[in-house]
Amino acid sequence: MMTEREQATFGELGVAEDIEDSNREATANHIAVLCEDSLPRQAERGGWPVRFGHCFRRLAYDAACGGHWKDEVDGDTFVESASSTQMADALKEAARMLYYGQEYAWKLQEKSLLWRGEMKPSEAEHVDAEEVL
Repeated sequence: MMTEREQATFGELGVAEDIEDSNREATANHIAVLCEDSLPRQAERGGWPVRFGHCFRRLAYDAACGGHWKDEVDGDTFVESASSTQMADALKEAARMLYYGQEYAWKLQEKSLLWRGEMKPSEAEHVDAEEVL
């Protein structure tokens, strides 16, 4: 559920509360623009945990699924196989990274790495690992 503030801001980006209010292809295109263009440009300024489009996609997809997206989505690609809810949530997470900035991205990075077993809980600095796991 988006906050009122997010609804106002994200509405300008074309982020629908419900994917049914939007077009799946348009949602995929919005995710691509955010993850492949907007977010990497922000990351060029430094201080972000990732800087490439595929990394921002990983953060958005994992957050949308509440775990490693490949464990939650049947199929080879997220965009082709994710549910409508997962697609909408991935778009919201990508938009939140752009809106809230590097601190939010750091939280998603640590969650993603914890879910994937690529980070020890004791290494987490931006999230409570016990809550994530």
